[in-house]
Amino acid sequence: MFRSPARRGFGRARTAVVATTLAVVLTLGACAQRGSDPDGGSDPGDGNGTGTAGLDPALEPGLYPTEGGGEPVAGGTLTYAAQGEARSLDPTVTIAAGSTGGSQLLAVYDQLVRFDVESGEFVPQLAESVEPNDDYTQWTVTLRENVNFSDGTPLDADAVVGSVEYFFENRGYDSALIGPIWEGITKVDDRTVRFDLSAPWTTFSTMLARGPGLIVAPAAIANGPENFTPIGAGPFVLESYSPQEELVLAANPDYWAGAPHIDKLRVIWLGADETKVDALKQGNVHAAYLRSGPLTKEMRQDGQPGYLGTTNFGHMVKMNSGEGRPANDPRVRRAMALAVDPQVFWDRTYEGAGLASKSVFSEVSIWDNDIEPIPTDPEEATRLLEEAKADGFDGRVEILATQSPSARDASLAVTAMLEAVGFEVTTTTINSTADYIQRAYIEADYDITIGGDSMLDEDPYVSLAFTVHGKSVSNAIGYDDEEMNGLIDELRGTPPADRQEVLDRIEERFQEETPNILLGPSTTFMAWGKNVHGVRPSHEHQLDFSQAWIEN
Repeated sequence: MFRSPARRGFGRARTAVVATTLAVVLTLGACAQRGSDPDGGSDPGDGNGTGTAGLDPALEPGLYPTEGGGEPVAGGTLTYAAQGEARSLDPTVTIAAGSTGGSQLLAVYDQLVRFDVESGEFVPQLAESVEPNDDYTQWTVTLRENVNFSDGTPLDADAVVGSVEYFFENRGYDSALIGPIWEGITKVDDRTVRFDLSAPWTTFSTMLARGPGLIVAPAAIANGPENFTPIGAGPFVLESYSPQEELVLAANPDYWAGAPHIDKLRVIWLGADETKVDALKQGNVHAAYLRSGPLTKEMRQDGQPGYLGTTNFGHMVKMNSGEGRPANDPRVRRAMALAVDPQVFWDRTYEGAGLASKSVFSEVSIWDNDIEPIPTDPEEATRLLEEAKADGFDGRVEILATQSPSARDASLAVTAMLEAVGFEVTTTTINSTADYIQRAYIEADYDITIGGDSMLDEDPYVSLAFTVHGKSVSNAIGYDDEEMNGLIDELRGTPPADRQEVLDRIEERFQEETPNILLGPSTTFMAWGKNVHGVRPSHEHQLDFSQAWIEN
């Protein structure tokens, strides 16, 4: 049985965001180089000063479904090699993202709204409809009829209100983002609830595909958070859990959309992407969550089915702009950004398998723009650094890194580029991931570190508000710019059809301010076997196995 850990205060919001922010850092450990030379690399840039190179066709984002198959086949156990182990199925403890256990949460609870990757739209799921008022401060959700939790109790308005209030009372991940404008949730009638906000939020339905939209049964929370029991209305129910070994979910025969085709969903954790790929090729697993660009490229060239997603903010040099840190001086921050060439980073760290870009929204994003990113300009970097030194800066910068081979290669690449313009760089290696998280993301005790955030095209506001907005409790870079804060707040109230103009201004401000050094989007490949059908990706790279089946 899953139990929830001891509750903490709102400070846990920063702890929670680490799981998403740190994904790329952990990727550096999972994707150790095969035959690359950490002292090698390419010539800086592509001649135009932008540091942008084209994406390999094998890494083109999109849904690559399994071919053929015929009619669905019933039965069998589908084994999924996940990225992160969900040690609790309490949505206030585990973040509803594919990298952190979101697929497991989705399997047990389903969600009010689902992100359809083919249409690029959020569509009702447990909800029948989701409608805002004229100024987007009230969102009315009408629930599907005749939906029951796995214990037989109805998923009605009372259950939804209780579940959402539980999420906020126990400070689930997204509550830190919604909290400042949260007015509450109200039962309108047995099938209708209303979400009330104190300010407009035009894409609030995104939240209904995240933690608040994972509806837990009244019995799940009847005995308080310390005695949470995973009961939902999803396609699967908990059968067993062996920490660090496997999670087994059994098909829910009474699932509202029809019983799943497979009998069981087995989730395991294999660590490195190389291990997952080998298991997939050998047929020991049926699906796997992968972040390695080189491995994804190989698999896609071989026709591997799956969903390939790219994530804005995926790779970056995170700079701490806090008081007393080098990046607190805008000149130092900009000098570092001018010194770093993202193509060199990709060549030395990922065998060139990725898109090198200093843009917030690169050419693979639907929000791509014509705004010139900060160039790679060592001469100007040197000039700015010398100016800062003349005012007292000693030129010293510390890189905080994990111990993985690829983290080492990334640090070496960045160090070489910074030292070439006059910085004196030292590297501090943290052996424990937990210690690294504590120092970099909880205590913000670092100068620079190489990592990434997760900003998906379906709603860039969420990540911008969490990680760049100066008033966010999850901002671990110490950056606080009044103009940028205002732009992010403006984005929240801007209708989707008008968002491009606001996002362009955010891009412009980001390039002016350089709060972080962007290196390019990250690649996530959710692969499944050539005999596996019906897997559906959802928001934040979750996988929905409710319609999955295995071809004999």
